[in-house]
Amino acid sequence: KPEVTLTDATICSGDAAASFDAGAGYMSYQWSGTGGSTDATQTTSGTTAGTYIVHVVDANTCKDTATATLTVNVLPTATPVPGKRSGIGTVLVAVSNIDPPLSEVSWYDVQQAGNSISTGTDSSYTTGVLQKSKDFYARIKVPATGCVSTSRITVPATINKEPSVLIND
Repeated sequence: KPEVTLTDATICSGDAAASFDAGAGYMSYQWSGTGGSTDATQTTSGTTAGTYIVHVVDANTCKDTATATLTVNVLPTATPVPGKRSGIGTVLVAVSNIDPPLSEVSWYDVQQAGNSISTGTDSSYTTGVLQKSKDFYARIKVPATGCVSTSRITVPATINKEPSVLIND
């Protein structure tokens, strides 16, 4: 009797498809399951979470079946919390509603590329001294899965003009 085996796989939402390989040497292959595959080949791939099942038949018409599970982890999300102040100085910017919780937040002063200026589980960042308004950017990562937000979240730091004081004699 043939002994076909499959290995479970995990991807992040939006990743390239995971591949499942039943191994060579069988006369026929038939894939099925909640993953939606109906391929009749040695390998199949998918991005749909669920069960992938392969039925194989060898040259002696002996049959075997194997099952693998594809887990698709969600990408983290967060809501920007802009910061503002009057006059030159530091500004506290933040993200809230981080999902899933316990995600890691990396802060950047550029929208793409560049090095992180702060990384950790703190959802806020205090800028250096600013003389004018500037955007900062947060990237959210789930350490347990390695999934990362698809783009950096723009969080404005606004410097308002200091109010003028009029002195009347």
